[in-house]
Amino acid sequence: MAAVATPDRVNYVLALAVDADFYKQTNPGLGLADVDPVLHYGEAGWLEGRDPAPWFSTRDYLARYPDVAAAGANPLVHYLTAGYREGREIVASAQAAAYHAMTEADRRAVAAGIISREERALAAQFFDPQYYLTMYPDVAASGGDPLDHFLSHGWREGRDPSNDFSVSDYFELNPDVAASGVHPFLHYVTTGRGEGRLARARLGFRHDVLANLKTFETRLADSTAWAQPMELSPVSELIAAMGKARPRGLHVTFSQDDYSRSVGGSQLCVQRESAEFALLGRNHLHVHPANGWPIVRNGPTQTPMGVLWNGQSVGVFTPPAIVEAMKAWAQHGEPHSFAIHNMLGHSSRDVIDIVRAGGMNAGYFWLHDMGSLCVGIHLLRNDVENCGAPPAGSPACSICVYGDWRRAQVREHQLLFDRLELTVASPSAVALETWRAGGSLDA
Repeated sequence: MAAVATPDRVNYVLALAVDADFYKQTNPGLGLADVDPVLHYGEAGWLEGRDPAPWFSTRDYLARYPDVAAAGANPLVHYLTAGYREGREIVASAQAAAYHAMTEADRRAVAAGIISREERALAAQFFDPQYYLTMYPDVAASGGDPLDHFLSHGWREGRDPSNDFSVSDYFELNPDVAASGVHPFLHYVTTGRGEGRLARARLGFRHDVLANLKTFETRLADSTAWAQPMELSPVSELIAAMGKARPRGLHVTFSQDDYSRSVGGSQLCVQRESAEFALLGRNHLHVHPANGWPIVRNGPTQTPMGVLWNGQSVGVFTPPAIVEAMKAWAQHGEPHSFAIHNMLGHSSRDVIDIVRAGGMNAGYFWLHDMGSLCVGIHLLRNDVENCGAPPAGSPACSICVYGDWRRAQVREHQLLFDRLELTVASPSAVALETWRAGGSLDA
């Protein structure tokens, strides 16, 4: 066997060969965050059977070559200074496979001493990356690992790792954890679960709804931010499309969206309506806001409106452009009809102008919801409890996020019912009675 290497030579060899990252991650209980892995392995680690790198097993080398063990030589130093020349064989560390299976984010977190490898593995089992990226789009935009983000500082910002765990609730429910300063999620997955601690306050869906309730002003701001820029089509395109007509007149419908692309009760109703009129040989013109809007508009507007003719999208037009096309159609003198399925995103003035341009004044108004009584179209106070449509401005109405906006909603529908002869189509007697009791619209 070759002579024992000098101390300087030993340190040099170890510095080149010991994988500090691997050594820290495979020995999380040693408190190596502030210790040099090279020195630790050289002085004690190899004697304890620890592996210096994924490709080298300390125990196997000493077991294969008892002469190295008898000489008290560091097995890694021996192999690199003499063993490899002598043709001695080595095997990979038993921990190599687990190490290579770890993500780069895992390695960074463990190497930085944030958590141990075992803790991270446990956290990953209960962490919902899709939830985290959906709830926190800034993290998604950064392109970083969501678990790494949450474990390092996301929890300090009050971000939650899943729908089943609330950082703020866990601290509130467990003041001892809050006082200790430990990571709440790691405490839960490693200790709290076994102790029967709650991951979040279980106060029911009403509490959750109220805790996350947005003001109506915020919802309007969101709708403005989400609105897509629309390129208006020339009115000549709509007139040309309407020129390719079926023989027996026109039926016009209004709703909150494109019934051919969205799925829901009112959309299915418009689809069936369109199909029935097609069987009668009558044309169908459908008008909807090109961008969704959670309240009625008021006055004459230039709102971009999507238009479908006989089930096919024609383009985006302003209400005055649709009025112009309707006037051109009215010259045919054929029978017309109209139905209003939803007014969200429309103004009463625009709807009245469009139908009258086609020579119509009598039509139908559908009660798919209670949007003609309140901006909260389901009559749920703060989205959690049936309100029964109390008088606008009453205390019962003023405590609701929709209260301040209700008068404008009712006023626009009142204008619609005052100017047009509308017959109400209700899905049930109960819905009709609720609608009559909650308002004073004449129909």
